[in-house]
Amino acid sequence: MSEANILTKHQLEQLIRKPLPHSFPAEIRYAGNPNVLSQKRVAIVGSRHPTFYGREQAAYFARVLSENQVCVVSGAAIGIDTIANSVAYQSGTTAAVLGSGLGVPYPRTNLALFERMASSQNALLLSEFEDHEVAMRWNFPKRNRIIAALCDFLLVIEAARASGSMITACLAADCGVDVGALPGPVSSPLSQGSNLLIKEGAFCIEQPEEILERLEILGH
Repeated sequence: MSEANILTKHQLEQLIRKPLPHSFPAEIRYAGNPNVLSQKRVAIVGSRHPTFYGREQAAYFARVLSENQVCVVSGAAIGIDTIANSVAYQSGTTAAVLGSGLGVPYPRTNLALFERMASSQNALLLSEFEDHEVAMRWNFPKRNRIIAALCDFLLVIEAARASGSMITACLAADCGVDVGALPGPVSSPLSQGSNLLIKEGAFCIEQPEEILERLEILGH
């Protein structure tokens, strides 16, 4: 991909029409069209190794939300993130926040998707890291705080109790962002985290229309 452009925190706040937390980077690199963030934004996050149920639901939610002029935000990791970003790209608009520099996007299995997004008017790639900084384990919690801050609503689909998705949900709640979770089978380890979020007060989300209704209530 070509060398990334720069967005300042202030420019992002103007696009998304809300203040960003103090922990948000002063500048962030991008490729693609930053104007997709002027739409309503819903983050979809979840397991890197989802079940068929999780994959099916992630695709369904991403498709319906993007068809209703919602920009689907995720981290483009394998699993739920990739499904959310790729389906939303095909159906509407999407933004991916990477845990690596835009010159070495991770995961490499998504390179074709990243290249399409970088040259599209309907997609955006974001990273706070230098263009050629490779993905490191500690980059991803930092990446998660950006996903949490940018969205108007965050949906967790299939997450273990100890997972990056649970961290992102907590970060979103700290930013005042509504958090929802898709309920799953009590026998599935990948539903333990999402079910726990519901127990602790997250919205129990069964249909994408419930998120669309919540966005209307929030004044969008």
